Amino acid sequence: SLLARSKVGPNGKIFSFEPSKENISLFKKSIVENSFTNIIVVDAAVSDHDGHSELFLSPFYKSEHSLFEYNYSSGEHKGSKQKIKIISIDSFLEKTEDLKVDIIKMDVEGSEKKSLDGMKKTIQFNKKLTLITEFWPQGFVNAGIEPKEFLEILTSSGFSLYHIDEFLQKTYSVTVNEMLKITKDRIKKPVERTKENQAGRWYTNLLCIK
Repeated sequence: SLLARSKVGPNGKIFSFEPSKENISLFKKSIVENSFTNIIVVDAAVSDHDGHSELFLSPFYKSEHSLFEYNYSSGEHKGSKQKIKIISIDSFLEKTEDLKVDIIKMDVEGSEKKSLDGMKKTIQFNKKLTLITEFWPQGFVNAGIEPKEFLEILTSSGFSLYHIDEFLQKTYSVTVNEMLKITKDRIKKPVERTKENQAGRWYTNLLCIK
């Protein structure tokens, strides 16, 4: 969000959703120290409805907190948890009385499907929309869905898919089946970051464009 701030222009706004109390504190401190005025921090996790939930805190990285009880090394969660608010994008934007969105960046550790379910109106309303999302196959399994289902939700919503391939250092168009093949090959032959080198934990990012 801090990096994106310079790209939205003087009249643009960034709504950043963050549920972790510690991360919120650090984020707001950075905003004040940099005198940013167009970043609005929303103290909530994005999901498919408004309400409350538990956030499971990763003992490893502050970026890996999740609505699902899981960690990379053991498959079990040994960290603490927080009671948090959850909100859907559709609900939030309806309250602002403006559904116009240009870019959505999503890294929600397995909650991607629920997040998409909660922004159906927003996706439908915005005929031109860019979505950047993490693609973590094991995270989808933790959430009870298959990676193929997530990819098909994206394409059925009108998005064209592009793989942001950090290993090959390029971004290229992919179909659902091509992305599934890449996933299978990379999991079988882990070649990227340490976090990805744990069998079944490989992840990457997708650029999705309407």
